[in-house]
Amino acid sequence: MNIKGYPRMTNTYMLAGDYQPQEIIQSIEKGDVHVWQVSLDRPVIAFEKLKGSLSLDEQQRAERFVFEKDRDHFIVARSNLRHILSRYLDISAGELEFAYGEHGKPFLINKKNDLPIQFNLSHSDGIALYAITLNSAIGIDIEVINKKVDYLAIAQRFFTEKEAKAIASLPKHLQKKYFYCYWTLKEAFVKAMGSGLFLSLDQFEVSCLPGELPVLTKVQGSEKTARDWTICLLEIKEGYVAALAVLGKINFLKIYDGVTSFDSLLKR
Repeated sequence: MNIKGYPRMTNTYMLAGDYQPQEIIQSIEKGDVHVWQVSLDRPVIAFEKLKGSLSLDEQQRAERFVFEKDRDHFIVARSNLRHILSRYLDISAGELEFAYGEHGKPFLINKKNDLPIQFNLSHSDGIALYAITLNSAIGIDIEVINKKVDYLAIAQRFFTEKEAKAIASLPKHLQKKYFYCYWTLKEAFVKAMGSGLFLSLDQFEVSCLPGELPVLTKVQGSEKTARDWTICLLEIKEGYVAALAVLGKINFLKIYDGVTSFDSLLKR
């Protein structure tokens, strides 16, 4: 995984068999952002072990999924979240307790320490991304590119007029990719705000053009509010687009990429 425009980023490749837990247990400072990329596809034998770290509420939510694949991905995604956070907070994964904001954004309520950790997660078609930072609101989004999507019609309906025109003005072969760039940037910001569907996508504006770094330009008409945020695109697996939004500046980005085994985490 790469992050456009952030040369200080570090790639950490941890493959099954090479995965050492001491590589994960590390401090995180204010202004740091850690992004984890994890596959949600697991052998059937692993699901009961993963499910065991979930709360009763999470297990009940998992059982409400109609399709088995969606249920399994939810179990793995939430279990991974718990095991990742446990490494920062020095608490077992099963002890973590979550509450939910007015619009459904999860947050921790029993950290057992003073670490002001903030997090967000997103998953699409078997890949999950987790964003971790301190103090600052954070949002992350990943989408698989759907070739059948009428992207120009969606942009015209949901984006600002300026954003829709920017996408339509690009060469044809770039339009779909940049539609998804705009979409994920905007979704990441909405998730960072914790606003869900209560902040419509045309109430704020981003600029994302070839050869330029993405920028949040307006939030409900305010350029000043927009300048308080950092947004960026994540270059991940072919066929996916992902983005990150953070309140404040990013001093250092660290990427945990290629994690295919959470066996070490599950021992905790």
